[in-house]
Amino acid sequence: MSGAGGNMRITRTMMLEVLRQDYIRTAWAKGLNERVVVMRHALKNALIPVVTLIGYQLPVIVGAQLSLRIYLVFPGWAVC
Repeated sequence: MSGAGGNMRITRTMMLEVLRQDYIRTAWAKGLNERVVVMRHALKNALIPVVTLIGYQLPVIVGAQLSLRIYLVFPGWAVC
């Protein structure tokens, strides 16, 4: 899975999984605001796999851009 759609799907899945955890229920039971629970507790833990996925995708994107630039720098190779 790659691209923004894949990243959004992984983010949503991880967020739903984290929101079912016991410590999230405990934070809501303590009376914390929903925004605080989601932003401080849930989102931090849900983004760990997403950042890992982006870390795997980043070298591929940079490598593709570099090879494309090298390919297009030679005259006559790129037909415009």
